Amino acid sequence: MRNRFPGYYRPTDDEFQQLWDHAFIVVDANVLLDLYRKSRVTRDEYLDILTQLKDRLWIPYQVAHEYQDNRITSIASRLRAINDSDALIQEVRKDLVSQLLELPEETTRALESLKTTVDQLRDDSGFGSGDDRFSADPIRDSITALFDGAVGGPYDSTRLESIFREGKVRYADSVPPGYKDAGKGGTKQYGDLILWNQLLDEAKRRQQPVIFVTKEQKDDWWWRHDSSFTIGPRHELIAEFLAFVGKPFYMYKSGQFLQAAGNHLKQNVSAAVIDEIGKDAPVEETTATLIRRLSSLPAGFSSWEQLAAEAGGLDLGQAATLATLGFHDTITATVQGIYDEQSQILADIRAQQQQLLAPAIAGITAFMNTMTRTIPVVSASELAAQGYPVSSRRSVKTPESPTDHETEKGSDAETVDEADEESSSGSPD
Repeated sequence: MRNRFPGYYRPTDDEFQQLWDHAFIVVDANVLLDLYRKSRVTRDEYLDILTQLKDRLWIPYQVAHEYQDNRITSIASRLRAINDSDALIQEVRKDLVSQLLELPEETTRALESLKTTVDQLRDDSGFGSGDDRFSADPIRDSITALFDGAVGGPYDSTRLESIFREGKVRYADSVPPGYKDAGKGGTKQYGDLILWNQLLDEAKRRQQPVIFVTKEQKDDWWWRHDSSFTIGPRHELIAEFLAFVGKPFYMYKSGQFLQAAGNHLKQNVSAAVIDEIGKDAPVEETTATLIRRLSSLPAGFSSWEQLAAEAGGLDLGQAATLATLGFHDTITATVQGIYDEQSQILADIRAQQQQLLAPAIAGITAFMNTMTRTIPVVSASELAAQGYPVSSRRSVKTPESPTDHETEKGSDAETVDEADEESSSGSPD
């Protein structure tokens, strides 16, 4: 059974050991580009692991092309996230100061810590400034050295046309990989299929198994249950590779690979680095927890160190780095949470003030209503007779008028109407 359906079974410990002893390692473009979003500590540790495996590394031409094609966008995205975070912190500080006479000490310290982290990240990026910000790239320098002589060649137009024709048939039947990119249209939709063919050809030429490392999340690479629980690589990929090459194939997500590589090399890799480099959901969850707790600092925390400990034992600087680099939206939520909390404090104060003033306001209102009912009404004609100018149809109240309010109200209405008719129609001819 297992031999007939190899893709449905997770490799045994012995099979994993054979794989790590004999496979060559293929790294996807998204893994290389993701290094631009990581802290220097995590990036350096990941590159160190790859350097120890340098003799076994190889990337298809398609991977190298996608990396080079998207590198500048990745740099610009990181720099923009840093600049946006800096501007956002300043904006929130300004908004809070405009509403509060004095910021709570903990909130001030939190904003200053975020600002310090952003400044450190800008220095930490290693990119140049001005015209050199894209050419001075220490990450590309490391990647270039790692894969020197380990990049496959391109396909000619005849082979590409063949893959495009094959892709139409495969995509129509949802055969992995690549069919989830059909919406891109044109030849771009076949990028993953080109990569897959180049990987197959190199493995067959070498007659070696392959470990493929990717940050790809789509279902045309991963076998999932209910689109939520990842079981492993798509069994169709394992079966196709075995049929074409005669060797095993396995895939790792980036963080899983780092952990497995550390075990193979008998090298300890910190859990925080593994989280940052690849386990997107846990990192996001932990960082979001840290950020959400930040907004409650004035109520229950005396320091960032205590906050970091409560958020799961993360090193504070590392947690802030993760938030800034990988989760700009979370940073937005952080400072927005601080802003919302201070706004709620102001709203509560206003509500308390209104509650305290309510009895007084009610008493004043009742007094004014009593005065309105007891002060009599004077007709417009009577005011005119006393020399006051009459400019509207409304009655005017004065203490000198008679006290029978109801009676005078009726006669006043008639008097006002008569006075208005005289003033509007003039003397008869």
